[in-house]
Amino acid sequence: MIAIEAIFVSLVFLFGIIGMSRGWIRELIATAGIIVGLFIINALAITPPGAPPETKIFILSYIVAQLTRRPFTDPITQLVVQLSVFGIVTFFSYYGPTALRTVGPVRGLFQRARVGCQEALLGFLVGLINGYLIAGTMWYYLHEAGYPLPPGVWSGELSATALQIIKYLPENFLRGLTLYGIMAILLLFIFVAVT
Repeated sequence: MIAIEAIFVSLVFLFGIIGMSRGWIRELIATAGIIVGLFIINALAITPPGAPPETKIFILSYIVAQLTRRPFTDPITQLVVQLSVFGIVTFFSYYGPTALRTVGPVRGLFQRARVGCQEALLGFLVGLINGYLIAGTMWYYLHEAGYPLPPGVWSGELSATALQIIKYLPENFLRGLTLYGIMAILLLFIFVAVT
């Protein structure tokens, strides 16, 4: 079996390579979409009737639980609904229309190569951030659901490294005003970069 932290790091690196090929503007627009997905799940959290005030669940998880006659605390229902919504928003943020940065005519091969290297490096860095946000969010939801994976896929125990990484997953600190602030700054940065 592969350790979950190895899968996490591999996914982050894979998204870095994807970002290198797409360019940093497209990746930044995808980052905005990913942040919007996190925002939707966090902003539409409710306290179900009869639950303690500190219990917050995504509203669609509650609706699906009611429709399927499952308890709203069912971790598998919450996992499937949250990952589905996050996955759909993330897919469209990567697939949707993107603004292309047009670089004016440049002279000389060296100048073109330099612009290409800068674009690729910035794309790689923003892709790493996107990979962290996507893989980290998926891992967080799996952790919250208690890892409902088949025995052949997961051993049932986390390593010390995995337990340390869990503390730094996006959902652990991208909540409330932090999430609103990051979203506002990111959207402002995209507006300035694209225009």
